[in-house]
Amino acid sequence: MIKSLENTMNERLNRQDEMLDQLIKMVVDNNARLERIENAVNRI
Repeated sequence: MIKSLENTMNERLNRQDEMLDQLIKMVVDNNARLERIENAVNRI
């Protein structure tokens, strides 16, 4: 019983870690995109 709960918690934590990694990647990508836009605007 306890082992099953532990496994479930570990699975959830792993999924949260994966989601956090994806979120960080999205933020990094968006920052790069914003920087490119800002540079383009500054050249106008």
